[in-house]
Amino acid sequence: LTNITKKEEEGCFVSDTDPFEIVFYSNLLNTYLYNTDRINSQDRSSLQCVMMELLLNAVEHGNCGITYDEKTEWLANGRNMLDLIAKKRKDEKVAAKKIYIRYHISKNIAKISIEDEGEGFDWKKRMSEEISPSTHGMGIRMSLAMVKGMQYNEKGNKVSFEMEMRRDTSNFTPVILKSQEIVWCQHMQ
Repeated sequence: LTNITKKEEEGCFVSDTDPFEIVFYSNLLNTYLYNTDRINSQDRSSLQCVMMELLLNAVEHGNCGITYDEKTEWLANGRNMLDLIAKKRKDEKVAAKKIYIRYHISKNIAKISIEDEGEGFDWKKRMSEEISPSTHGMGIRMSLAMVKGMQYNEKGNKVSFEMEMRRDTSNFTPVILKSQEIVWCQHMQ
């Protein structure tokens, strides 16, 4: 879904609870902002990192309902998180859940939100806890340092943040991509 005016763009991607699908949508939005000279290489790396952290949280902890302790135990036993996600997705209720990636791009700022259909979490408690280096659990704090205005809804199943748009960026983008028109796409096109 996309709505475009001369000054602003907004839209929403709807993803299944699928780690590979969220990579697609994260890359699509990130590459679009980079190729249209709205973010530079450093911003691109930061945005990709933040989106993947928050989208993986939406898959793992949101829609799949994987707890911190369950993930800790799974990883401590040398297992791959993709296997645990695949196991959880065998449940029809989990498999039916969606993740919503909304964006609003203006001249100066891109506002992005990620919402899952999970139970949410106590983000206030998580933000006030002391963190220590471990195999996981630092993504939210790391994301806070890379973007502006990051905040959760009360339930804890929706996070939003902002990324400043640059006016002085000229990225290396193939010429063929510079003159392309916006097209309407269906799911996973």
